[in-house]
Formats: sequence, structure tokens, C-alpha cells
Amino acid sequence: MTHGAVSLFSSFESWVDYVFNHPVTNPQWHFDSRLHVKEPPPEMIVPYLTSLFQNPEESLSSFTKDQVAQGLNYLVSPSCSNYMFALRDDSIPWEKRELCIAAIYNLYERYFSKHCAETLSHLGEKGNPLNGPCYMWWDEFPWFGHPKESQYAKLDDAILSVIENTLLIDHVACQEGALHGLGHWARDYPQRVAQTIDGFLNSSTKKTIPFKLAQYAALARWGYIL
Repeated sequence: MTHGAVSLFSSFESWVDYVFNHPVTNPQWHFDSRLHVKEPPPEMIVPYLTSLFQNPEESLSSFTKDQVAQGLNYLVSPSCSNYMFALRDDSIPWEKRELCIAAIYNLYERYFSKHCAETLSHLGEKGNPLNGPCYMWWDEFPWFGHPKESQYAKLDDAILSVIENTLLIDHVACQEGALHGLGHWARDYPQRVAQTIDGFLNSSTKKTIPFKLAQYAALARWGYIL
């Protein structure tokens, strides 16, 4: 079956349907050349991703958890697609890319926190299909810090800010996903990551942090994450 890219990407709704409306298979649909078509250009990708991240509950309501997990993995993983590379494409105005990056917080706060089980993926605790992308998002996301290259300062700060804000969401799976991301960024931004995680562990305004999550946070502080 071959689809025409023009009709698939002519509207946000048709693009969402293309990304998520597939049976869950192994290997996944996007590795089948009969189903996969050329991705839309970056100037289309960025606003589409922004809309998806800003209102995930509305956009994804007609799909199963398995379908959403499969689609999100397709979008974020560079082994599946090139979508996330649009966020560092200088041909797109920074303000638009910044808005899209910031909207990833909404994906966590408005979707993952509502639909993920409060289990710890790094310990192999059984959750549901959405716990996978919630935990692995910043592991798959094709960008880590470049503190010695000033042209990437805004990009680095925007991504780290989203991860830091996600850590404040009162949901174990979201917090674990944020700690996983911070662990990957600890090598390049050790002081900022350490301060963020110390603040999380020492906060008196949060409910008691589960011991196993606190242990993971202590390891992530130094970049020792799975």
C-alpha cells in the first residue's frame, strides 16, 4: 500500500493519523517501505509537533496506549525517523523551535501523568505501554549538551528547562523520565544537573519521594543511569 505524502500531510489531523493509526507490530509499521513515505519538511514538522505536544489528550484520544507508544517512539527515535532533528534546524526561526521544545512539558503533564502507571521502568516494574516512551524520551531524543559551543546555548537551555520542569510533576513515572534525561546531561552540565536533583531531593513542598526513586536520583546526579 502506497500513500501520497501530499494528502497525508495536508492537515495536522491527517498527519496524526499517519503517525499513530497503525496496528502494533514487530517490526513496526515504519520499517515497511510500502507504508512509510518521505517525511514532511521541517517547516511543517515543527508546528505539527508543537500542536501534538501542546494538546496531546485531544490529539491522541482515538488511539490505544500501544498505538500512542509506537507513534511517539517513531517520532523521537533517530533510528525510526528524523523528526526531532527539525528542532535544531536553523532554517526554522528559533522562536518556533523553542515553543515546540517547551511544549514537550505538556506531553508529560497533560498525557503521561494521566495515562502512565506509577511504576519505575529502570527497575523493570510492570507499567503500561506508555511508560516506555515516558522513561526513554530523553534517552532517544537525538541531542545532548554542547556547553562549549555558544551557538547551541539556547537549545541546550530550552531542553534542560523542560526536563527540570518535568521533574516537578507529581507523578513517579514522569519524575523518573526527567531524572533519566538529567542523567544523560550530567556529563556536559554537571553543576546545573546536580543543583536540580539536589533541589528535588531536598524539597519540603513535595510529598515523600519513594526510596527507590531517590536512589535513582542520586545516581542520575552523577550520570549513572540506565
